[in-house]
Amino acid sequence: MVQDRRDRGAVRSDRGGRELLVFHQALSSVRLARDHLRRGNGSLLRVHVGGVDVPDVVLAHARRHRSTDRRFGRHAMSHCHHPSGTVLPGSRRPFAPWSIAMRTFALGIALWIALAGCSEQQKPAAKPPAGKPADIAAGKAVAAANCAACHGLDGRGVAPGIPHLAAQRERYLFESLKEYRDGKRTHAALKEMASRLSETDTRNVLAYYASLPPLPAAAPTDVKLSSPYQEGKALAERCFGCHGEDGNSRTPGIPSLAGQQPHYLVNAIREYHQGERRTASMKEMLRDASRSDLEKLALYFAAQKPAKRPPPPFGDPVAGKPLSAMCGGCHGANGVSADAGTPSLAGQDPQYLLNAIKAYRTSRQHWGMQRYVAGLGDREAEHLAAFYATQERGAADVIPSSARELAEKCNRCHDADDKATVAMPKIRGQDKDYLIMALRAYRDDRRESSAMHRMSSVYSNAIIEDIASYYAAQPAQ
Repeated sequence: MVQDRRDRGAVRSDRGGRELLVFHQALSSVRLARDHLRRGNGSLLRVHVGGVDVPDVVLAHARRHRSTDRRFGRHAMSHCHHPSGTVLPGSRRPFAPWSIAMRTFALGIALWIALAGCSEQQKPAAKPPAGKPADIAAGKAVAAANCAACHGLDGRGVAPGIPHLAAQRERYLFESLKEYRDGKRTHAALKEMASRLSETDTRNVLAYYASLPPLPAAAPTDVKLSSPYQEGKALAERCFGCHGEDGNSRTPGIPSLAGQQPHYLVNAIREYHQGERRTASMKEMLRDASRSDLEKLALYFAAQKPAKRPPPPFGDPVAGKPLSAMCGGCHGANGVSADAGTPSLAGQDPQYLLNAIKAYRTSRQHWGMQRYVAGLGDREAEHLAAFYATQERGAADVIPSSARELAEKCNRCHDADDKATVAMPKIRGQDKDYLIMALRAYRDDRRESSAMHRMSSVYSNAIIEDIASYYAAQPAQ
């Protein structure tokens, strides 16, 4: 539990009796990655626990009390969670994943951009100051006084989410500490320590951690090696009866999901889950689904190829083409959307399209859609549905089937020789929860690195967790 006490730090004890220094920082609405939307589910905190940022902390409902004058009161209590969904020591119950505003992600679309690797030219990393060789013994003393409470004298993080420092590249450690000192990475305790340590102490302590032997990799039971795509396929079996095994519906009025924009799919499924779209069968089917489950479902269906449809028994595709001009600004040319949050219409079931157009004209709430279809007559609606149903499109993108395939691209930089121009961290054998938090921070543009942001901006939480699990299970170097 962390009480909203503005910028003051506090000491909290975990269940093992260890004391963890907790800081938090109030945040305004956060820009979502790759679009202009704003997070809107209430007050947000960035919490620093035991030396690391814990993102995605939302103030929970406070019990009604005279001192609680708003839904999210100044003294409301927040439940802190690891990014993997586990509860941080000291919290009382899991935080419902549906109560957290969804971050923008594109599970499949444009994933080839991420696979391009760190091709961007980056400026060389700062080097530790030259001079006499570092004093390892003196560095150990500095570590014992300043670092061991979180990172241990053996370089192992003392709690999930705290990075291991043993055998890490000295140049990377130096660059990271410099970024904390300069405020490029947000962490009050590390900023204070980096500003206080002398140049000699800094050099010695970093050399000490870099000189330590690599730590053993996490036990296989501590990580999960899987394929989000294959897990999505298994979850999708419940959908095959209506939407088709390959996501191509054969039932008039039932939408096809094959090749659909993944972000749109997740939002649509979430709306069914929360009752915003009122279909009892869908809500019941998704009752126990987690956010990660939704991402995996979307990943599977986005990778399927839409089937080519014959002309429907109603409407004229030729007459519908000029009518589509008013739709192309959002849904793309010929109904192939380039926006991860907007559905593609090409190849969609014609009866579903017609039903949707009529619903927007009368009862379904969507200001933009209502504005554009209000003037369409029934015959024009049929022509428009027939046009889009007969258009063709491919799968959203070729999706890597496992974290191992993605890791091959990451290894180009992170397995590079220690003499490389850019100081990249070693990530094999690193703490899984720390890797998850770091990747999310780069994805959401909360850590500075345009190359890492470009690569990770298309990663869903499910993909990030699988990448982190893969590297956590690798032997450290």
